Amino acid sequence: MSNVLLLYMMGEIMNKYEITVPVKVLIKERKRTKEKYFRLNLNNYRNASYHILSDAKRNYSEVIRPLLEGLCFLEKVNINYKLFIRVVKKEKRIDTNNILTIVDKFFCDSLVSNGILKDDNYNVLGKTTFEFGGFDYNCEDHYVVVKIEEV
Repeated sequence: MSNVLLLYMMGEIMNKYEITVPVKVLIKERKRTKEKYFRLNLNNYRNASYHILSDAKRNYSEVIRPLLEGLCFLEKVNINYKLFIRVVKKEKRIDTNNILTIVDKFFCDSLVSNGILKDDNYNVLGKTTFEFGGFDYNCEDHYVVVKIEEV
């Protein structure tokens, strides 16, 4: 669910958006009819075939599309990703950049394919930051809060 916040700063109206996105996407295995989740992290990305990556990216874009309602075309943006971890019985340390780099890749590609950004290169993306948001005791899975600020 996207929240569009218009802030008045130094005589200019700036658009800021906050969206909560998943860190996994449902894909269908090509040789089987079985569906499984593809977790967005660098290890899975590195080891997956291009067919799996293509399906995962396409499905992620479809999952993100309804969350992007209310966003208009943006010329140049800064994006902040904040990872929240589901708490499990055995505390496990997680490499936040391992997850957030792939979430960034899939999310920016979704912004381009859904017409929010013209491209996802350095001319359009000003600054990208990653943060650890903390532990969430009430969620079913990890999630990322994405803050987009038009500059």
